[in-house]
This record gives sequence, C-alpha cells and structure tokens, in this order.
Amino acid sequence: MFELSNNSRVDGRFLLLFLLNLYFLPVIISGFFIHSPEQWINAWWIYPGVDKMYPLFGDMRVITAAYECIRKGYNIFQENPCDPWGRAINYPPIWYAPAAIGIDQSNTAILGITIGFLFFAFTFLLIRKINYFEAIIYSFILLSPSIMLAVERGNNDLIIYSLLAVSLLLLSHENILSRGLSYSLIVFAATLKLFPIFAIAALLKERRRVVLAIAPFTLGVFITYIFFTLDDLKFVNSVTPRAALMSYGNMVFFDLISLHFDRIGIDLPRNIGFLFFYTSILFILVLSWVLVKRRYRFYQNEQEQLATPYIDEFRIGACIYLGTFILGNNWDYRLIFLIFTIPQILVWIKSRSSLQSISTMALSGIVLTVWLSRYSYEIFGLDELINWLLFFYFTYTLAQTLPDWLKNWLAGT
Repeated sequence: MFELSNNSRVDGRFLLLFLLNLYFLPVIISGFFIHSPEQWINAWWIYPGVDKMYPLFGDMRVITAAYECIRKGYNIFQENPCDPWGRAINYPPIWYAPAAIGIDQSNTAILGITIGFLFFAFTFLLIRKINYFEAIIYSFILLSPSIMLAVERGNNDLIIYSLLAVSLLLLSHENILSRGLSYSLIVFAATLKLFPIFAIAALLKERRRVVLAIAPFTLGVFITYIFFTLDDLKFVNSVTPRAALMSYGNMVFFDLISLHFDRIGIDLPRNIGFLFFYTSILFILVLSWVLVKRRYRFYQNEQEQLATPYIDEFRIGACIYLGTFILGNNWDYRLIFLIFTIPQILVWIKSRSSLQSISTMALSGIVLTVWLSRYSYEIFGLDELINWLLFFYFTYTLAQTLPDWLKNWLAGT
C-alpha cells in the first residue's frame, strides 16, 4: 500500500478531472453530429459499456414529459403519452409539483447536465485532497458503466446523492443549526425516494442523548409521510421495473441462476430464492456480530480510526447499500452511493489497522462490481457473489464502528 500512503505534490483530483474530461470529450463532440437513435446507441465511444437511450437523459425525460402531460390534463398515473417510450410513472407525486412552472422536454438536457455536474462537483468536494494513485482508483469507479449509467440517463438518484452530499457538508459543522438542517435534508430526500432514510445512520456521530431524541422524531416524520401517501407509494412500487441484469439486490443472484435454468427447461421455485436470501442474511448478521464481539476493544485501541472525518460518509453509503440490497433488486446506477464509502475505506487500507486486508478486498470488490455487472449473465453472477461479500463487509465494519454505548446496549452489557 506504499503508493496509497504517498502524498502527491499536486492534488490528485486534477488528474481525476483530466480523466473525466477525456471521457466526456467524445460524448460532447458526438452530440454535434449524431442525431439518430441508431447511431447514438451503437457508438461505442459514447458512454462505453453503458446501455444508452435516445433521446438523451431518458430517466430525466420521464419527469419532464410528465410535466407536459399534467398541463395537458392527463392523469399521469394512468397514462403518460408524452413520454417517448410511453413508460409508466414510478416516482412519488412530490416529484411532479414543479409541473406548473412550465418545465417540458426541451429542458431535459440542461437538467440532466446540471445534475450530472452537481454529482461530480460534490464528489470532488467530499473526497478532498488525494494522491495520484487514489485518483486512478476513483477514475476506475467513476468512469465505470454502473456509475455512468446514472449520468447517461439523468437519473434522479443523482439528485438524492447531491442532497446527501450537502447534508454531509453541513454535518461537518459543530453548530446546532447546521446539524438540524443536515438531518432535515435526509428526511426530505427520503420523501423523494424512500431509501435515503437509511442515511439517518449519520446520527451515530452524535451523543447518546441526541440520538435518542432526534431518531424517533425523524423516523416519526418519515412514517407519517408513508401513512398519508401509502396508496401512491403502493402504485409506484407496482409499476417500478425490476430486473436481474444491470442490477444488485436480494434476489438478483437467484434470478440470474433462474435464467440459466430456464434455458434448459427447468423452472426454479421462487421460494428457493427467498430461502437462500433470508438464510444468508441471518448468517451474515450473526457472523458479523460474533466477530465484532471477539474484537470488542478494536476502536478503543485504535481510536484514531473512528475519529477520521470520513466515518459519516461511510455510514451513509454503507447503510444505503445494505438497506437497498435487503429491500429488493436495484438498478446498478444506485451503486453511486458506494462512492461515499471510498474515502474511509482508503483510510483503513493506509492505516495498517486490522481492517486493512478486508478493506483492500472490499475496494477491489467495488471496482469489480461496477464494471462486471452488465456482463453478469455471461459470468454466471460473479458480480453478485461479490455484492454478497460486500454486504458482509459493510455489515461487519458498520458493527465494528458503532459507538461504544450502542455496542454495550446491543450486547446487553
């Protein structure tokens, strides 16, 4: 890990920025002379490895098209003819409040570019100064098909990422107002996509009394929102597409295996998949806690590792990964939240702590899964095996880094 520990004379983020510009240069140039769907989709130099859509920013377009339909009087939850692909609306109603201000599909590109720019800008702010070797690692992750899938589609998870990034920047301040705004942003993000509620794990930085005061309140607000929008959320869930390909989550591995068995005429009962999932989750939880109890004094002996400024980002990224994994199959663009975990993982790798080896393997796993996922079927779900190992890693390290008061409570001591 010699290269990781060395400081570069110039901030490695400049190298990362240069590599990002090289990646997007063909995309920008091609935008001036390619105007047919077939040419755009088949151009390998445009978002390499990404299954592209045309018109541009397909996921953002479903929202801007819905704004047009709303102003035309359509009930977009029943029909959405303004969308070029006629896709069902699968976002909560709060996303369609801005319809009255006149946004339409002509604004799709500028909106997609804006949220993509914010995604990269906040990433650069959060990772802080890095060396050249770390810049190469970040480039392998940021330029991967899984991450660029979010950028190419203009997916609104980029908005959630930016909101959580702002929350993390506010969380770094000690004053009460900044902390309150930070946790409010998390709750607001959760009203947009639900899964950001897992980011409330950032509360663990607070003292026990603060956690016990704020956690029930924030969760209460979130549950109240769920209660009053339950019918809408059920509908959104019913029309949200889920797949085995270009995805990660609880049933993806089983779904991939089922596809292979389908080719030879064998239909695997879905109950087998659920049994595998629940058994595996229980095993990982028990194993993680047993290992943590055996190393109970880890952070009392290496307290500087817990004091790192990146632990909040790690908790948010890891909890979103674990939470979304448990809830169901997720499109690969949601792996963007793993970026929050990278700074802390790099600290552990460079620290010579007992988490060095396992963190090195986890970082390798993250790089592999963001590149291999689109080939998951051909490699018999190897990337999903990696995702399960990452699930164990994040479960174990989160448990290892819990505050002592919470460890004592969970251990019954």
